[in-house]
Order: sequence, then structure tokens, then C-alpha cells
Amino acid sequence: MAKASAGFLKKTMSHRGSQFFWVGANAPGTVGGRRAHPPKVEAVWGWKMNIKERRKAICSAMSAVMLKEKVIQRGHTIPENYPFFADEGLEKINKTKQLIEALFKMGF
Repeated sequence: MAKASAGFLKKTMSHRGSQFFWVGANAPGTVGGRRAHPPKVEAVWGWKMNIKERRKAICSAMSAVMLKEKVIQRGHTIPENYPFFADEGLEKINKTKQLIEALFKMGF
């Protein structure tokens, strides 16, 4: 049973005979009401970064990968022929199975 009162709905919490105890279901300032400022679902909580700064970070990371000492320092296991350079044939591969076979031949 709901009753419209002051622009919001109230719901019955309990009743004894003809006495009802109402709870403000939609009003934030009443007992049992909704939260006043809940966290929004549509908020984006990701980090925002400048485009130039992000591009510079990617370039720095790619150049750091070429240094064998830096990669070992990070705790990665690396193959014997590191850093390796791919030949021009990898660009012509259009099937995943062929790419896996080519990388397996290179030592991966």
C-alpha cells in the first residue's frame, strides 16, 4: 500500500490495528529513504592522460624493450636470440596458424 505525500511515495513499514508506520521510500532525508548522492553508474573512473604524453610513453616503452638489461631487470624470461628482428615475410602472413608456426620457428 503506497500513499502519495509531498511529491514522493511512502511505504508501510508496519501496522498495528488501524495504526500505520510510514517510511519515506524515495526521499533522501527520511528514514529508510534512498541515498542522497549515490555513486553514478555512468561515471568513467579511468585515468585521463594527454594524447602527446601517452604517445611519448608508448614510444619510450617500445625503445626500452630493445635493451636486454632492462627486460631482465623487470623479471621477464627472454630467449637466447634476444632482441630478435622479424624478417619481411611476417608482414605477408594473413593466417593465425601460419603466424604461430613462424613464431615457433623463431623460438617462441
